Amino acid sequence: MVSKVQESWVDCFGSTSSVFTLGHGTCNSLEMLDSRELVLIIPGNPGCSSMLQDFMSGLYNSLGKPELSIWALSYIGHESQCPSLLPMDRTYNLEEQIQHKLALMDKFIPRTAKITLIGYSIGCKIIMEMFKRNTTHTIHEIFFLFPAIENMNTTMN
Repeated sequence: MVSKVQESWVDCFGSTSSVFTLGHGTCNSLEMLDSRELVLIIPGNPGCSSMLQDFMSGLYNSLGKPELSIWALSYIGHESQCPSLLPMDRTYNLEEQIQHKLALMDKFIPRTAKITLIGYSIGCKIIMEMFKRNTTHTIHEIFFLFPAIENMNTTMN
């Protein structure tokens, strides 16, 4: 039986962001995830990983791998430990969200980890860019759920 999903607040890329974990968490992760399997989930908008807790538990139970860890990386600036009444926090563009995810990988995930990426909606675009730019980690599999990238060119903005 797996422990429940845990939330961690981590400092990275000049700000604090939320990481939801199942299995090994962010504490001592460079050691604990050495040569282990890790599933990284990148959400779509609104970029809040708190919405993924049931999905993470269901995925873990379906895969039946006791040593597997699953993490969901929130978008930087989309969740706050102490939200203000008025929106006064800095906002981050798509490029900064991509850089943030790569910085989280470099800071918290050992190069020996066997990484599977799962994204949905615009999270698929972030994963595509992470895969192209990654020079340090081995990504074994990528899964797109409801990818926004399918019709990005034809969507009016």
